[in-house]
Amino acid sequence: MLPVSFSNGAPCLPPRYVNIIRGAELIVSFMTLAEMRQGALDANWGQRKWDLLEAYLADFSVLNSNNLLCSTWAQVRNESVRKGRQMSAADAWIAASALVLSAPLVTNNPKDYRHLGSLQLVTAAA
Repeated sequence: MLPVSFSNGAPCLPPRYVNIIRGAELIVSFMTLAEMRQGALDANWGQRKWDLLEAYLADFSVLNSNNLLCSTWAQVRNESVRKGRQMSAADAWIAASALVLSAPLVTNNPKDYRHLGSLQLVTAAA
């Protein structure tokens, strides 16, 4: 998951993340894609903002669900329960996506994921 902000209605990465991801292949979980679109719907965006969002998202590859991702999601949820941590289904999909890709998870919410032992986190959050 990559943090996204909207400046003057245009999607962008917060400046503190630009150097962190420079040169990396940008992949977004299907769950993050769904959450971004839900946020736009909930905010009742007009066509101009929708078009900006879709143009921004076009720069990302999307990791869709498959058998391995589903198994990894189940393991993430199981580990969370065993460690006494509540983890939403959406956050578990995002974490599982990073694990399947053997990629670090870039997040502005590291506290949601720190309990997962095998997940590498990258954050610029204070």
